[in-house]
Amino acid sequence: MKKHLLILSLTLLLCGTAAFAQDVPFFDLGLKLGANGTSFSQLPEDGYDFSKESMKIGVTGGLWARINVPATGLHIQPELVYAQYAAAFKDKVSDGRVTQKIQAIDFGLLVGYRVGLGPLGARLQVGPVLTTPLSRELEIEDPNFPTFSIDIEKQSLWSLQFGLGADISRLSLDLRYQLGLTEQQFTPTDSQATFSPDKPYKQSSIVFTLGIKLL
Repeated sequence: MKKHLLILSLTLLLCGTAAFAQDVPFFDLGLKLGANGTSFSQLPEDGYDFSKESMKIGVTGGLWARINVPATGLHIQPELVYAQYAAAFKDKVSDGRVTQKIQAIDFGLLVGYRVGLGPLGARLQVGPVLTTPLSRELEIEDPNFPTFSIDIEKQSLWSLQFGLGADISRLSLDLRYQLGLTEQQFTPTDSQATFSPDKPYKQSSIVFTLGIKLL
């Protein structure tokens, strides 16, 4: 009897696996659009204030593809995304605020695991993201001077992105945390610029997107 139950259980498991493999295509392609909230993390430094009020909101959107490994739930998801990031910190001495604004292309490569069946599923994903700036500037607000901006060097940034996602038919929802790994240097491109902090900082983001599957 126990032997028969074991055989029946294995049969049902294999059938379920086969159904999963049939319902999930090998390749998906889609678009996504959303928002990010970015802030700086503080390295050892007493001159600046990195409070929660310093978080700024930006937009993100682009293409994603998903390569599913049959019958495993595993997948690889490359992404090509345009993103606007902004994050601020406060100068405790002058009581001014410095905001970094970046327009960039993000190249992501995530590895994930999906549970569910067919058009309904939940995903766990993690992987590196390379941010390549198209433009990068600092906006400097000082109570004693008019607000001005300076261009800074376009430093590429590495991040580790991880989070949860859900698939509902052709729609997908994703909530991720993008942990900054690169220490940023604010080096003005103009040698006459008057602002150049000598301490490096990292930035991290919370990213929420809504996607639609095209293929």
